Amino acid sequence: MDKQKKKRITFKAYIATICLVLALGLAGGYGLSGLINKVAPQSNASRVSEVYKILKNAFYDTTHNKTSLDTRILKGMVDGLGDIHSQYLTKDETKAFTTSVNGDYEGIGITYLKVHSGIMVSRVYENTPAYNAELKAGDIIVSADGVDLAKQAYDKIPELILGKSGTSVTLKIKKNNQYVSKKVVRKAVETDYYAYLANHNGKNYGYIHLNTIGSNTDKKVANILNAFKEKHVTELIIDLRDNGGGYVGTAKDILSLFNKKGETLYYLRDKSSTKPQKDNTNTYYSYDHGYVLVNENTASSAELIASTLKEVNGFQTVGTQTYGKSIIQVEDELSNGATLKYTDSEWLTSKKEVINKKGITPDVKIDSYNRDFQTKYFADVYRVDQVDEHIKMMEIMLETLNYQPGRTDGYFSMQVSESLKRYENEHHLTVNGEYDYNDFENLLSDYMHYITDTKNDRVLNDILGRL
Repeated sequence: MDKQKKKRITFKAYIATICLVLALGLAGGYGLSGLINKVAPQSNASRVSEVYKILKNAFYDTTHNKTSLDTRILKGMVDGLGDIHSQYLTKDETKAFTTSVNGDYEGIGITYLKVHSGIMVSRVYENTPAYNAELKAGDIIVSADGVDLAKQAYDKIPELILGKSGTSVTLKIKKNNQYVSKKVVRKAVETDYYAYLANHNGKNYGYIHLNTIGSNTDKKVANILNAFKEKHVTELIIDLRDNGGGYVGTAKDILSLFNKKGETLYYLRDKSSTKPQKDNTNTYYSYDHGYVLVNENTASSAELIASTLKEVNGFQTVGTQTYGKSIIQVEDELSNGATLKYTDSEWLTSKKEVINKKGITPDVKIDSYNRDFQTKYFADVYRVDQVDEHIKMMEIMLETLNYQPGRTDGYFSMQVSESLKRYENEHHLTVNGEYDYNDFENLLSDYMHYITDTKNDRVLNDILGRL
């Protein structure tokens, strides 16, 4: 999306068009009363308004859906565009979306997965209350202030974890069937970036991890680059892994920090034209060597940054093929506080390459750790000679943790069973070589801790080996 393009429009302007999609979908399956009311020919806008009025007054709602009919109609209209990136967001959804993109909020600084026992920490952001309290990826939080998280819906959990700065939350944490409580004091956290300066093989290098491209991320990057310059940094690493993007305008401002005035950074294509987007600033930072870390979750404006640094600035891209999203959404603020987010343009790389639904192929390919797992509870117990996707993920985790199952194809062999027994024995679980959900939670906890430990970061370690 483009942070330059925000405007306010009236709710009534959309009432005139909200039912077009619903009108198309009514023929799916229905019963007829035998009575057809004929009306005079209408314009498209009038027909849409007419359908809305009929549904609003006469629709007999059997869905028991707590969301208002107006909201459902509006969402249905936008969903009918067939574009997964266009959305009607309620006022609350808009607030959550903006917070997510900007990466600034009041809380403790974690992301998590829902598991049967509660929530599992998937990431702890640096310099946050959770980081200072020594929470780790893989920790399972079973309760917050005494509230059992296993019994909470996923979308209700933030209400228990987030809170005003200065307030605290007591977390009960499970690790290898042992429990510990930690009191964490909330504060305002910034999760859009993390940076540090280090020395490797006699060279000063700077590392910047951008988690999202928020409205002020460019200013933070500018401050970091200036600090690096004062320390005579010659090598720069920009980590865009798992960065789903953000504001294209901010991405342009970040790219302008690395280029001279007049340089073409990328092209912007809309319904009427394709125009070059040039650096119009006088700020310019350069490095002897630059590296951009990417993976399958690097998307949108993060891909824009990666592509320009690769094509224009000669940075090496390292990791796996990126997501492939170059279409741009704008946000129109409605009079009721809701937001209409819709696609209005697309960016092309500085060489006019289209990466949408293709992604960027890295210069150096290094596979990411497998994160393709389902955390939903399963009651099944898996045994020797069975084949299943749960077994495959178990084998991948055992292999990564060096328990040598001998295969990762989903077939439960005797060697896999013996490998699992060794894990069960070392972690004080029931030692039977049979795979159940308790084994899964414990394995996943250790696996998450392992793959998020920087000393096991294969991509970053490869880069450091090149310095």
